[in-house]
Amino acid sequence: MEAFVLVLHFVLTVCRPIIVFYSSLRAYLDQLLYSLAVTELVNGDSLFVSQSLPAGSKAETFAEFVSCALMSVSSLATSFSSEYKDECLGTVTDQLFGLPVPDAIFATSLNCTGFVIVALFVVVLLWELSQVRKLSIGSGHYIAFTFRVQTTVGYRFMSAALICFSGLCLLHVLTMIYCRYRAHGISRAVAFAQNLAPTIGGLVYSAVSLMMLTKAPMFEPQSEKFKSLQFNRPIKDILVHNEEFAKEIESSMLDAKYGSEKELAAMLAKKFAWQPEASSIDEVMIGCAPKVAEMGDVTYSALPSDEPDDGQGGSEDQSGWKCCNA
Repeated sequence: MEAFVLVLHFVLTVCRPIIVFYSSLRAYLDQLLYSLAVTELVNGDSLFVSQSLPAGSKAETFAEFVSCALMSVSSLATSFSSEYKDECLGTVTDQLFGLPVPDAIFATSLNCTGFVIVALFVVVLLWELSQVRKLSIGSGHYIAFTFRVQTTVGYRFMSAALICFSGLCLLHVLTMIYCRYRAHGISRAVAFAQNLAPTIGGLVYSAVSLMMLTKAPMFEPQSEKFKSLQFNRPIKDILVHNEEFAKEIESSMLDAKYGSEKELAAMLAKKFAWQPEASSIDEVMIGCAPKVAEMGDVTYSALPSDEPDDGQGGSEDQSGWKCCNA
């Protein structure tokens, strides 16, 4: 059960931008192809009155064509055929995009490129995850992995590839919206943009999520003292990113510093029989001690307030942390 929860957390948090990216890409391609099929393959002055359905289509009315086209466009993005033949769409060559490359090959190339980026990204993440010694949703090793993986060359390279690909998709959409505006006017361009807005939003979300690197907490997650810690998180935390959990640790540490250990104790309490034994509050206080920060001529270190003076002129400030003259 512990392994199952870990897999869910890894997929739903660490891999979330990647999953949203590919889901949005497929939805974007399907919606784009559908919009183009309805507006480009049908010859007529009105979208609501079909004067000439695509050659080779078995649809007898425009309503039938709209209904079956929605299901047929998905297969168009999985075929490298120069002349794609479908019972609904008829024979599709280069009518949709108007490019020198056949429509099916262009759409499939976009789909395959996105899939390859996602697959390689997942491989990079799994490889980094395999280096973690203790795998558990509440282990310090796994929490530290979230912060460490974003500094690796593989993660940064794949993030850049995904961001660039999303940017190219957005540029392509903007170009097509402009072409619709030039050819059919503002109303058709706005309708085309509205159809693609939700899927483009998913691509933008993925790119922005990867551009905004996780902010390091006040403690050092890569220290061996922190990695040795064990927290017991509830099931609902499969949707909570480790960055957010680190913020909860910081807040609980502050409460515990001033005498309220309730929140910190709740993070360590065993909630299910399959959960491992958690660390003690004292171990967490040591493992999550704030990093040393230099401020002018004074250095603040992570020594607890009840530790005796070291004989070097140190004193305690009002926060309770050890303060030594530099």
